[in-house]
Amino acid sequence: MGSNKALMLYNSQRLIDSSISILAPLVSEGLVSSNEFIPNINYRIVPDIIPNLGPIGGLYSCLGESTTDINMVIPCDVPLVSTEFYEWMLAKIGSYDAVIPRYVDGKLEPLIGVYHKNAVQKMAEQIKLQDYKLVHLLEKLKVYYIEIPESVDLKNINFPTDLL
Repeated sequence: MGSNKALMLYNSQRLIDSSISILAPLVSEGLVSSNEFIPNINYRIVPDIIPNLGPIGGLYSCLGESTTDINMVIPCDVPLVSTEFYEWMLAKIGSYDAVIPRYVDGKLEPLIGVYHKNAVQKMAEQIKLQDYKLVHLLEKLKVYYIEIPESVDLKNINFPTDLL
């Protein structure tokens, strides 16, 4: 994208603010994973504890810093996902380590989900093995896979044209 995606505007709102507004009604604590300064954020910014691991590094760092057992994860580039979808996932966590959306074709969305804080221990083990793929982590966790209904739009913003 050429610059910090979180600060890009979609429907006149920064992508990071869109993500925050989706989860704000459901959380008591909010953490933002970022290695860059993000202005005008009312949540604590958590940089990666171990640099250059990709998404697992941000997730590991935030889960490690979280003070809650149940943690919702949302990337800044899915502005059309709804609060209600997260409520639905929250209702399924129960005794699972994670609730993760899955498409009909089997593709997973591990950065859109609900994670129990206890998953951080398995992440640490995986990072120690230098395996940074979130889908491999999910194989080690007790996961409830939630089928994505057609009415849910998890479209990612990956190119400047997606912002239009």
